[in-house]
Amino acid sequence: MRRTATSLGVILSLPACGAAAPGSGGDAGSSGATGGDTAVVDGTGDSAASSGATSPGHDDSTGAMQGTTDATEDTGSPPPPIAPCEGLPSRGQWEAITPPYEPAASEWADGFSEIVLLDPHDPSIVFVTIGNRGLFRSEDCGASWSKVNVGEGGEAIDDGNLWSGAIDPNDGNVLFAVNGYGAQGIWKSADAGVSWTALLDPTTEAGSAVAYNFYTGIAMDPHDAAHLVATPHAECDAAHPGGCLLETFDGGASWAVRSSPLGSAWAEGSGPVVLDGTSYLYATQFEGLWLTEDNGSTWAEVTAPGAGGASAAAVRGPEGELYVSTLQGVTRSDDDGRSFAMLPDGGGRLVALAASDVAVFAADQWSATYRRLSFADPSHWEDIAPPAELAPDAGAPYLAYDRAHGVLYSSNFVGGLWRIVIE
Repeated sequence: MRRTATSLGVILSLPACGAAAPGSGGDAGSSGATGGDTAVVDGTGDSAASSGATSPGHDDSTGAMQGTTDATEDTGSPPPPIAPCEGLPSRGQWEAITPPYEPAASEWADGFSEIVLLDPHDPSIVFVTIGNRGLFRSEDCGASWSKVNVGEGGEAIDDGNLWSGAIDPNDGNVLFAVNGYGAQGIWKSADAGVSWTALLDPTTEAGSAVAYNFYTGIAMDPHDAAHLVATPHAECDAAHPGGCLLETFDGGASWAVRSSPLGSAWAEGSGPVVLDGTSYLYATQFEGLWLTEDNGSTWAEVTAPGAGGASAAAVRGPEGELYVSTLQGVTRSDDDGRSFAMLPDGGGRLVALAASDVAVFAADQWSATYRRLSFADPSHWEDIAPPAELAPDAGAPYLAYDRAHGVLYSSNFVGGLWRIVIE
């Protein structure tokens, strides 16, 4: 049975450690990370429910799917109004909107623009993380910003890089994130990013399963916001020689350790994409794309012919079809992830994905490349001119699309945060 095209959690993917991506025909650069929204978005949806990207200088992947259906609970009351976002740039014009922060960036990952999350009820509310600077919030589609992680646990969020995250489609105050090269671990906020709690107790099986408590991706079930999967960026301990992922069904209060298709090792450029209560994808850029339909008990490789894997970024189309980016082009599944095929003219090396009602938007993490694919004509990609001021190698590991205002957001690590009114 086809899964309905409800909102899917989005996570991001990471870059190869400064090396050219196999089959990409280009140099990956030293500061790239792969990452598209880790929420699966269908062709009718709004903002990403989760977002992930690869760490600079590493191939960490945290793919996720954007949510695209009505995220409001059935309470009998109408959703809150959406702010109009005055002062948006002219259609087709890129605008730099990186939040101001101090001190200035000093080294790799420090000061990089990272994950972008949109409030599921009012996408004029935008969250973005800045490496070693914390979480910033805008209420006017990115025109102005305020730093929000000023409560309990907020200093830990400043101490690291939030490469992957998810936002509850039923409650925009609830955020999840993984924190790399800093406080480490999996973190949760219940007050729109003001205060944060570490979810993994190091005295538990789950809390000690992954070396250094180092995670690269987290993704949310599009049908159940309390169901999330996290993937490691380090080897699993001796108690889990078959490898490990973590899975929760209670919003992070408790975690189960699941087997990995990769054994005890981990893969650069990897991350989860949750499809439903039992099924999720484990995407790796170089070691294949894997599907479990029994919560990690068994795995099947579903890599598209001609692809090396996938970038853990996925969106839904208008018929429920699933699109996943790879370093060889965008692939499509018409059977809910059980098999994938490369699209004709697949678009080339692409990492980040987002979707509007009528099109898929894609970007490359290692070059200033943006492309658009119409759902009505999935055989032809159109180029989108990048910002004139963007360096040629400052690509976008993260994209998010605001359907209400027609705004595409591009987070480019060292290249900063951008927006464009595109549809």
